[in-house]
Amino acid sequence: MTSAKQPVEWGASPRKQEGREGKTQALDAFVGSKRGGQRLKRLNLDIPAELHTRIKVACVLAERDMTTVVTEMLEERFPEK
Repeated sequence: MTSAKQPVEWGASPRKQEGREGKTQALDAFVGSKRGGQRLKRLNLDIPAELHTRIKVACVLAERDMTTVVTEMLEERFPEK
């Protein structure tokens, strides 16, 4: 069984799409995701290539996922109050 997906209109901000029925939900479904019942958001950072390499190497040597390690670092720095 296939489900029809609503197309995402690129270039339009979510606020501009709110007036269009279902468009905001389609955008949220496309951009956001869930893992382990927890809603996820993407965070893009520009960091020096050398720092990225050091993080990646440390994660590989520790056999850890880079996303998990960075998330743990951010949780430690910004604890839930």
